[in-house]
Amino acid sequence: MLNWWVVIFVLVVVEGLNNTTELAPSGVLKAPLEYGTGTPELLGPVRQKRGLTFQEPLMNKLTYYTVNITIGTPLQRVAVLIDTGSSDLWVPDERHGPGNGFDPRYSKSWVRSKDEFSIKYVKGYAKGVWGRDTIDFITGPSVRNQRFAVATDSSEFAMGVFGIGPVNAESSTQLYDNIPLSLVRQGRIAKNLYSIYLGEWSQNGGCILFGGIDRSRFYPPLHTIPLTSTMSIRVVLSSISVNGDTISDGQIGATLDTGTTLMYLPPEYVKAIAREYGAAYDKRNNVYRLTRKQFERTPKYVTFNFMGKGIDVPSKELFWPLKWFIDTDDDDLCLTVMSNEKSLGFNILGDTFLRSAYVVYDLDYREVALAQARHVYDFDDVIAITEAIPGTRAKDSI
Repeated sequence: MLNWWVVIFVLVVVEGLNNTTELAPSGVLKAPLEYGTGTPELLGPVRQKRGLTFQEPLMNKLTYYTVNITIGTPLQRVAVLIDTGSSDLWVPDERHGPGNGFDPRYSKSWVRSKDEFSIKYVKGYAKGVWGRDTIDFITGPSVRNQRFAVATDSSEFAMGVFGIGPVNAESSTQLYDNIPLSLVRQGRIAKNLYSIYLGEWSQNGGCILFGGIDRSRFYPPLHTIPLTSTMSIRVVLSSISVNGDTISDGQIGATLDTGTTLMYLPPEYVKAIAREYGAAYDKRNNVYRLTRKQFERTPKYVTFNFMGKGIDVPSKELFWPLKWFIDTDDDDLCLTVMSNEKSLGFNILGDTFLRSAYVVYDLDYREVALAQARHVYDFDDVIAITEAIPGTRAKDSI
């Protein structure tokens, strides 16, 4: 039986990364992303997006990334999960959880709205109210009169979520300016664009740049790829190859989602990857596994191709200790690419993919720009983006 209890801890970003957050040029808001792990009881929402209900599997939150914000007057600090797969900011009420919440009673600038907030979870629910207040990013300018939700009732304490996806995916009955769009409207950045670098495991975190890119964090050029949906960051995944040999062909849509830990693909894709690595199917636990000795002889990476642009994902992201997924003392490894049967048929490329990619999300032009992430660099090279992303190679429109 699957056992998803994981000890909660948050790894603080190294001091050097915090020091660099003040060096972003005008027109760019730079904030560190902190890497952490936690139990699914805290981080297992059912997302409701205009009639679409998507229940995230329990294993989905073994790792996550947070950004620190402050809310209200005086400021209250809250860590929220960064999520390109949703579009709303919501935080738990401080009175209804063990810390890391917001108490609107102590904010002079909080204005409560009449409409109610509601979200469902794998194990429970969260309900609350919508309102407006000032949001500050600690390392950058504040956003005034920002709409967000405060959860005042829940069956399980949950970490807040900072959704930065398209406004069309907002859970509110009426569309509003979410934080990326508010940054544009209030003149903080030039366009609705942000770039994300998650970093390697050893770096304990990465950074998000609103309004700009960091040319030191990727191997150029960036390749632009059109989005195929107005409600999500979904792109065309053209093929997958191992050591140069294509193992799956035929275009499918896949969502780039920082709020998801693993990858979810069609069953035949998962089987093909497992076969190339020699992983055996464990019917009892519904996972593919292999021994560490086998892993030493496996391919070095898998390439994900997006309309001609390939991103190499190392094998260490594709196989994690089996004990992270099930209650066992076994030292085997488990394939982290899961069947999309566990995600209601949605193809998702989560953090295990995104740590290998530098991704620029351009919501104005409805496209993303991809490049292989560079994990060794001497200094930041941040520039503001006001129009098209410079130095990119465009792919054909769909």
